[in-house]
Amino acid sequence: MTTSPHVPVRCSAVAIAVLRGIGQETKVLLLQRGVGSYAGEWCLITGRIEANEAPWATAVREVQEEAGFRLQALYNVGYCDSFYAPASQSLELVPVFVGVAPPDGAVTLNEENIGARWVTVGEAIDLVPFHGHRIALDAVRRDFIARPAPDWRRVLQFQP
Repeated sequence: MTTSPHVPVRCSAVAIAVLRGIGQETKVLLLQRGVGSYAGEWCLITGRIEANEAPWATAVREVQEEAGFRLQALYNVGYCDSFYAPASQSLELVPVFVGVAPPDGAVTLNEENIGARWVTVGEAIDLVPFHGHRIALDAVRRDFIARPAPDWRRVLQFQP
């Protein structure tokens, strides 16, 4: 087997921490996966970037597809989850976004998921299976819940 001295770096997916509420009352949406390797796990919304799609557009689309509602705003967490993917022998970078849910936060699941829960960030950190998502959630707690979301991190603000 021939190996390269370099590991390719890919960015083919995004993760979104969807928030509802203000301050200490803020909750994070977790979805329970129903299919695939992580069936049964409680996760942030994630999704593959489609051809010619911007990562922020993937985040907006995935929330609509998996949770059934439109975000009010989208922010850049300033963190990328990273991990080695043995199947592709590459280093995967996954940008993490914060989405602001409408106040009612009514969730309509698609066929990929079997459950939805609004939980505190601490509960989410205890539940999610990915180390990088736990790190991202801690950043979300510090930068989006403990203080107002900074305008310079806003990617999109949607009209009501």
